[in-house]
Amino acid sequence: MTDQKTFNFTPSTIHKLPFSDQPTLYFDENKSFMVANTKLCLKVGKRTKSFTLFYRKNVNGKIKKITKVLGSYPEMSLGQARDKYKDEVQVILSNTDSFIKKTSTPDITFNECADFYIEDRAPSKNEIGIINNAKNELGHLPMKDITKSVVRNYYQPQRLEAKYNSANYKREIVQRIWNYNLEENEDACSSFENLRNPAHHKIRLYKAKGFWKARPSEAKVQDEQIKPLFEAIDNLQNTDKKNLIKLFFYLGQHPFTEICEMRWDQISKVDDQYWWNMEEGFHKTAFTHTVPLHPKVMEIIDAQKSKDEKYVFVSLNRKDNMGNLLPYVRSGFQKQSKAIKDHLDDQSITFQCFRATLTTKLRELGKAHEPSYLMNQQLQGISNRVYTRSDFTDFKVAMVNDWMEFIEDKLNGK
Repeated sequence: MTDQKTFNFTPSTIHKLPFSDQPTLYFDENKSFMVANTKLCLKVGKRTKSFTLFYRKNVNGKIKKITKVLGSYPEMSLGQARDKYKDEVQVILSNTDSFIKKTSTPDITFNECADFYIEDRAPSKNEIGIINNAKNELGHLPMKDITKSVVRNYYQPQRLEAKYNSANYKREIVQRIWNYNLEENEDACSSFENLRNPAHHKIRLYKAKGFWKARPSEAKVQDEQIKPLFEAIDNLQNTDKKNLIKLFFYLGQHPFTEICEMRWDQISKVDDQYWWNMEEGFHKTAFTHTVPLHPKVMEIIDAQKSKDEKYVFVSLNRKDNMGNLLPYVRSGFQKQSKAIKDHLDDQSITFQCFRATLTTKLRELGKAHEPSYLMNQQLQGISNRVYTRSDFTDFKVAMVNDWMEFIEDKLNGK
């Protein structure tokens, strides 16, 4: 059993505390360093004294615990221990206390997720109004029960009145809260972390031949934006995400459902050329699709070796039931996307528009390139039937080399 005592820590009293065969916990009651649910502790054993942070909070009848060793005495002084204690308390309160991770209540509701979003992001007055509207209509629902149909019913009145901006804003709020909670509160969101965001779709805007159709995005990265884009990417902190975003632009394939899901067994080398071989059924691949990997791309891929046996890129925060690491998902790139948009001062740029940029620029090079072969896009009529019987390997390699050279020219100011 461990003894516990509480008093005001001073250097002299700590120095005089005797070592003991029975571990003893001493808690600091200095009011200048007291934080709710958190205590600075000195643990004294047979030969050691160590400063420790204790966090305990009762949530729905269960105790949330965090214990963190700050350092050993006398190597760490009381002043240093208190300084580190304050820093660690701020981290804990910002990540945990404001929104206790609800592992005991897996069916987290939209209300709970919206409240955390409001508290953590401090949204504008206009955004708060839409969020409160969403809470009134969807707040009682568990996040896992919010389907695409539920979201459509939520914004349907505005769409029928042709108030498309209002309808889209309502949809986007649901999408934003869903993604933000997945990124910032992964442990609390286990009940819906593997579900597709039900608000991640385009609102149908206009009628053509009796059917509602979505207007395709026309956003593309302009030539003069390429250098600032890579500057923004290089300024990102997470190295793996930084390299993945570069691959989004280099490869032009679907970023989250293909590039993030890239596996080591899909990569092969024929002669001196590396290939990424997507099997039939991989994402939207109706038949085997091959993409040549430029040496600059292979540098990024080779740097990932030994991190995981199955996937090229893995997130340390995502694991399956067996403890195996899983690939990054779309919701994990919100901060990076915002940083890039802000750097470019262009809110229309998305990772998905990298694909359209590649196909557009390849055609504009004036070298008779047909990027549909490279992008696994079906062609009409006889072209499609020929394509399905041919790999077009030489054409693909030529397109990739020209594309990478084009990027290099723009980065060098040509």
